Amino acid sequence: MTLRWTTLLDEPTQLTGPAKTVFRQGEEVIASQPTAARLFETWEKNHWNPFEISFERDHAQWQRMPEWLRARLSTVIRTFVIGEHTGLDLLSPVLAGATTESGLRFLATQVADEARHSAYMLRLVEALWGSMGSESVLLSEAWEGLSPSYRRLNEIESSLARDTLQGPGNYDSWIRQVTMFHLVTEGMLAYFGQHSLTDALERSRVLPGVKLGFLAMGRDEARHISFGMEAIRTAMDEGRRDEVLHTLTEILPLAITVDYFPDGTPGASDDDALRTRRALSTLAARRLTQIGLERPLVESVMKDVQTQADRHLGQLRASDRS
Repeated sequence: MTLRWTTLLDEPTQLTGPAKTVFRQGEEVIASQPTAARLFETWEKNHWNPFEISFERDHAQWQRMPEWLRARLSTVIRTFVIGEHTGLDLLSPVLAGATTESGLRFLATQVADEARHSAYMLRLVEALWGSMGSESVLLSEAWEGLSPSYRRLNEIESSLARDTLQGPGNYDSWIRQVTMFHLVTEGMLAYFGQHSLTDALERSRVLPGVKLGFLAMGRDEARHISFGMEAIRTAMDEGRRDEVLHTLTEILPLAITVDYFPDGTPGASDDDALRTRRALSTLAARRLTQIGLERPLVESVMKDVQTQADRHLGQLRASDRS
């Protein structure tokens, strides 16, 4: 049974049920287009404590896992170590540039969420990998393990944040950063990664602490995405469609190729990368439709994105061979 979106917002999402239920409800919330004020109310009902999640079973199960599986999971963990840290680090310009009072209040809750996510990832890493010595060492190690596309996306995101920070009140810069952060980084990459990981862990019945934390982050993510999508729809209604489309055509080819690694990278495979590309392409088309783009335009944008992605991968492979 599909519940009304008001019910989904009023009732705290349970994190003990099937992973697919949490993410299906999240998609329903996103599609319902709740206001920033409504999202703030929901946040008050969905707090969780990253320090109360137990990793005792996770640690024991991690030690018994085959090396190839640990390598694959470590790749995912690295992306979230960097993603949650940069999410916290780069969100302040979006908060400062909030265009409404209700938006400002909601973005303050998102900052709190990102801090919670970052703290959770630090605990997860220590439980599975052991002490890294310092957070800066962990971040450096995680950065080195990112794919070329992921690194480039982080560089672009940092550049957009600087533009927003240096031009407070510049609505064009603000909406470009929101488009990247809320629609692509969170609305595609984080949400897909959280959904895929929790679903796999649930089927395998392993790493319960990892699963629980990623479900909680995914529930938070649905609120963040909802806010960003509404901000983008408003911006396009106010004449900023070109800024949104320009940002998307620049970053989507990178976003759908985040799972492509140089040959020989432990835990990586072209088959997995292709499956990820297809899934992210489908999700991208859904997000473009949800911000109000007409179907012919969505199809045209995605066709161009695929062409640019092929060109990008060709350059990466040529670099590998050189």
